[in-house]
Amino acid sequence: MEIDIKLKKSLFQIFKNNLPKGMNNFITTLLIFCISIFAKNVQAHNAEIATFTIHQKGAMYMLKIDLAQLGVDGAMAQLHPDLDLENIDLNIYKELIIKYLKQSISISSINGEKIKLGEGGIKLGAHQTSLKFVLEGFPKVANGLEVTIDSFSKNANQNNILRLLINGEKRKYFLKKTNDFSTNILYKTTAHQSKENKSYFLELLFLSIVFFKIIFDYFST
Repeated sequence: MEIDIKLKKSLFQIFKNNLPKGMNNFITTLLIFCISIFAKNVQAHNAEIATFTIHQKGAMYMLKIDLAQLGVDGAMAQLHPDLDLENIDLNIYKELIIKYLKQSISISSINGEKIKLGEGGIKLGAHQTSLKFVLEGFPKVANGLEVTIDSFSKNANQNNILRLLINGEKRKYFLKKTNDFSTNILYKTTAHQSKENKSYFLELLFLSIVFFKIIFDYFST
């Protein structure tokens, strides 16, 4: 694990040194990109990382949640110390998880209109628990969102990763103790968004080429 972390840091520094002038704003995006390549499997097993994705599916908006099973079991044990979670009925256990998440997730429009977690489903796995919820009351024309996700906030180094796939935008936010597990999200206008996305794509393409060149050189030595 320590070697992987050092490798990520080294690659990130090389990336930074190879960035052309004016592209420093994309360092954060680059770091996330590297982490997604090297730590995908680690994230699924890390009890202090949870991913929450808001995305559109047809006319509906959905919230997809991916959690490390170890983190879920730990949180349920803290919340329900009197229950025998090892022998608990599976359906009851699922209900406890859903109830906990609904209580610890708050999503509202920028105008203060509450967005509720509606119908959904849950799938328990050996290493990962996944859930999906319909977001009820999601505004058809949204200018922004106010999101608080303090699920598993009792963990010392908890990071709740919020991914947003709306209006053609792809964003990622890290919700943690330093920001009270909260963020305010403002959407851009369509014209500005289109221009920015084009520029972003070209710059990200450049970074991807540099990234794969570094990987190729690394494993060729």
